[in-house]
Amino acid sequence: AQHGYHTVSVEGSPPNFALLQLSKCLNPELAPRINLVDSFVSEGSEYCLVVCDLANQGDVALNCQAEEWTEPAIDSYKAEFTKHNRNVRLTRTTTKRLDDIVAQVFQEHPNFPNVFRGMKIDIEGSELMAMRGAPKLLAGQGAAELPIIFSEVWYHIRGGPQPDAYFQLMRAAGYELRDPTCKNVWPAEQDPATLNRMKRTLIENVCFVKK
Repeated sequence: AQHGYHTVSVEGSPPNFALLQLSKCLNPELAPRINLVDSFVSEGSEYCLVVCDLANQGDVALNCQAEEWTEPAIDSYKAEFTKHNRNVRLTRTTTKRLDDIVAQVFQEHPNFPNVFRGMKIDIEGSELMAMRGAPKLLAGQGAAELPIIFSEVWYHIRGGPQPDAYFQLMRAAGYELRDPTCKNVWPAEQDPATLNRMKRTLIENVCFVKK
């Protein structure tokens, strides 16, 4: 925003979203170019419980399911945290698809530029699920196209087959995997099959560039 670009920031964590709002208020000259979306992203709509540990403002625990949460289930889930004398705040939310968020942004801001110059996604291992909810955005359909994506890639989240499935999805959408500078194609000896055998928790950042 400081360099003249319009930005869309998607953040579902209540304390983190509050910090984004504060930053926007403290920079009124940038505010017209900043659009904040209070939401978590996934491949579909789920009902979620967000637990904020008041001793760790930047971190949350998220538990999502297909059905609406019942009050007994909510009480039981919160008890798992409070039994260890943790001071927590629990809120309800739903996840959204990135395609739906983009459509909402353009509906609310018809003069918004229809080309996203880039996207940074860092959602603690849920990147694959987020991208599964963005087929139109990745294909450049509708009101937006996305030439560059910076992403963090995790190995073992929710038992998912990352990074293989993530890279496969992005390549099928026409993206080339490159190193964090976006200049060099990812070396063949570090292809997903090899990376999955490494003993690291996560890969640093990677860059996806539209061919």
